[in-house]
Amino acid sequence: RRGVRLALLRDAARTLDLSVTALRDLQHGESVAALASQNGSSPAALEGTLAADMTAAIHRAVAAGRLSSARAARIEARLPARIQRFVTATPHPKAPGPPTPVVS
Repeated sequence: RRGVRLALLRDAARTLDLSVTALRDLQHGESVAALASQNGSSPAALEGTLAADMTAAIHRAVAAGRLSSARAARIEARLPARIQRFVTATPHPKAPGPPTPVVS
């Protein structure tokens, strides 16, 4: 699951012409769909691009023998919902961590 989320994050950042770090920093409680709209792209177009890129990556993995056809079919079946959830989810802003103790 984490690998797919990271791949989606990288692909979304590339599609929006941002670095992964910049995309994470810009989110602060905003969905990727909202950021896409702010950058002049529609969320539906972003979802389509992500789906096409992820499907191509899955097919490359099957061709290289890193993924079985059965596993690829299961991943592809769940892909639209995962992409939609990734694009529309609003991340929780990170709470500041505990203060760093000062060592004297």
